[in-house]
Amino acid sequence: MEFPFWLLATFLFLLGACIGSFLNVVIWRIPHYGQPVTFQGKVGRLSLNFPPSHCPHCQMPIPWRYNVPVIGYLILRGRCGQCREPISARYPLVELGTGLIFLAIFTQQYAANTHGAVLWGAPGMILKEIFAAVMLATAAIDADTFQIPLIMPQMVMAVAIAVSFFGMQPGLPHLSTDGWMARSTWGGTFGLLAAFVGLKVGVVPRSFIEMPGATAAASEVTRMAKAETADPVTSSEDCGAAISPPNAAGGRRGRLIFAGAAAAITAAAFVMAHLAAAAIASLMAGLLVFLVGVLPQPDASIELSQEVMNDSREPDIRREVSKELLFFLIPCAGAVIAALLPIHFPRWFFLPSLTGVMAGLLTGGGLIWITRILGSLALGRLAMGLGDVPLMAAVGAVVGATHAILAFFLAPFAALIWAIFLIIRRRPNVLPYGPWLVAAGIIVLLAGQPILNLYFRTVMPSRPHTTRVYRWPGER
Repeated sequence: MEFPFWLLATFLFLLGACIGSFLNVVIWRIPHYGQPVTFQGKVGRLSLNFPPSHCPHCQMPIPWRYNVPVIGYLILRGRCGQCREPISARYPLVELGTGLIFLAIFTQQYAANTHGAVLWGAPGMILKEIFAAVMLATAAIDADTFQIPLIMPQMVMAVAIAVSFFGMQPGLPHLSTDGWMARSTWGGTFGLLAAFVGLKVGVVPRSFIEMPGATAAASEVTRMAKAETADPVTSSEDCGAAISPPNAAGGRRGRLIFAGAAAAITAAAFVMAHLAAAAIASLMAGLLVFLVGVLPQPDASIELSQEVMNDSREPDIRREVSKELLFFLIPCAGAVIAALLPIHFPRWFFLPSLTGVMAGLLTGGGLIWITRILGSLALGRLAMGLGDVPLMAAVGAVVGATHAILAFFLAPFAALIWAIFLIIRRRPNVLPYGPWLVAAGIIVLLAGQPILNLYFRTVMPSRPHTTRVYRWPGER
């Protein structure tokens, strides 16, 4: 039995919007998970299910009929049904942006294959949807707190490795086990494991544990982030002190109008354009709506930005980053040694996809880490946060080594555009890098190969460039 495209597309959009509603909970509560809170006289620990959804002002629970993604916000006209206080525009924008990105992922896969192939490739598409959801939540948390919860990228890497055991999936990385690149990948993988073991037993030194100034500054940043972005319940110091709602920055009407225009353009693209073009339109609209929803911050974020800047200028940065360089060189040495050895791998059907995942993981994380190390050594202050390393490793695990390199070079351009916008508006210009790595990773997941094809046609028009074609099992 075959389902029409419009029915599947509608289902994926609604599924994405519902997951976006859940992401609003994750974004807000993960940074403060376990914090003591009081809700309607009941004391408990903040979790993903306690307290239930409620108004951030009057703390009245939200009825289920108003909890419908996007539609509930529109029915309430952006205000609480009880106290009529305004509700942040972040909620519907995150829901709409996530739904559009889910729609783009499905449409791209549907346009590239037959309907039956979409069903066959369910593991790969599930990985892409999980990747998008988790990365979007990570980007928003980084935008709020300048911190990346390690559990988020670790989850993506674990799922990518698990999906690789299903064998080759269209649009996901794979690497032949016959060449030196596969040997280098597994040499680097075992070198990385050895480095972690050395770190655990104390052979490899840990960085930034002997710098009380940096630790104190980091704690202050965490405290300020919680005070600025905590869930609208109560703080750990005072179980009766209400905390301001999320992202109370102005411009709500303008952002909602922009979101509506983006959704309308996407709908028109599906009606008038080719599916591949409609997928790109949905992708760009979803990313823009999401970023517009989570990036504008209240004026108080200026203090948090200044704390982050001060923390990056702590003394002895070069000494501490040199310890990271020692750790980094261990997997590099393993990769070089393995590449020179005559190693032969077994012909397991899943090994090429698993090798591709590990190659992307090492390439993505390695690019960001060596940039952090060399930039910090050159500037004498931290060039970027260490949390960006596992974040980019997760991106590489899903998009592959080649596209991880492309995402690495795309992210600064997107960040630069936003920085110019902030300078024009005279807003704080200390930006977390995570949202731009996430945006670049999602873009190359869907449009990486066309971007590479355009690059090669422009830069090297005389040199033939062949596009790698992913085929489904059983296809000729």
